[in-house]
Amino acid sequence: MRLQVETSKKKLKSFLDPKVAQNLGIFLAGFKMDAEELKFRLAIVSENNGGLGAEQINMLRRYYPTAEDMETYRKFKDRQAELEHADQFMLQLCEIPHLKTRLDVLMVINELPVQYEDLAPHQVNKSLPTISVKSSQVKSSLQVTSSLQVASSRVKSSQDKSATTHQDRPP
Repeated sequence: MRLQVETSKKKLKSFLDPKVAQNLGIFLAGFKMDAEELKFRLAIVSENNGGLGAEQINMLRRYYPTAEDMETYRKFKDRQAELEHADQFMLQLCEIPHLKTRLDVLMVINELPVQYEDLAPHQVNKSLPTISVKSSQVKSSLQVTSSLQVASSRVKSSQDKSATTHQDRPP
């Protein structure tokens, strides 16, 4: 008596474009993180402290499910086993609260130091002429103010002398 072993596998469903599914599969092979760990690591700002790296954040943002995708995947919430691995991951992404906002914030936090370093030398170089121009303007203003004060005191002094001279004269 020969037992027949069923060799046909159940056909898994995929809603992703085949090329996108392949690229996501390649990413997931190196990502090696489940949804629970991802949720935890989304709360850590620095990669040095166990947070996500810039490349990981970029890839997650690239594969972030659209509103239409979310609707489709939510129908399979209780039937994850029927989905391909990449689609299961997409379903897990759909279940992370405020994922898009969290990824955007992490991206800004990661990119800000790099952008600042790129801009800082330009800002310093641009601000130096401004500072020297402003300091020369201040010096000029001080010189003008000083000259005006001297002139004003001379005029006042001559007016005082003139008033004294007029008082000394008989009418």
